[in-house]
Amino acid sequence: PYSILRSTQFFEFFEKEIQKHLQRKIAIFPNLKYQPIETELVAKALVKICQEHPTNTISEIGGSEVLFLKDTIRKYKNQVGNTSLLVSIPNVLLGKLGHALITENRQINSTTWDAYLRMTNK
Repeated sequence: PYSILRSTQFFEFFEKEIQKHLQRKIAIFPNLKYQPIETELVAKALVKICQEHPTNTISEIGGSEVLFLKDTIRKYKNQVGNTSLLVSIPNVLLGKLGHALITENRQINSTTWDAYLRMTNK
């Protein structure tokens, strides 16, 4: 018996990935779509699943908006005053990974990337 919760990436992890790209003078990154979500929403969903009987299914949960990585990096870069040159490459080299970072099950009560940046004073 099992119940599995698959979530998109947390805002904090997503931000750390962007910071890695911006450590170089030329930031090269795949043009992927991301759907960051608040850690607390995933934790609440996980607690709910754990309190119920196993369903033998995999549930998915994702943030309220699907974003292109290039747009989120550009916004973050502008917020923190980074001067890296941004170079986006097609995601065709990543195959299925390029589609594994989003889900149709959007949590409309999840914060947005812009709101996250404002909350963390970026």
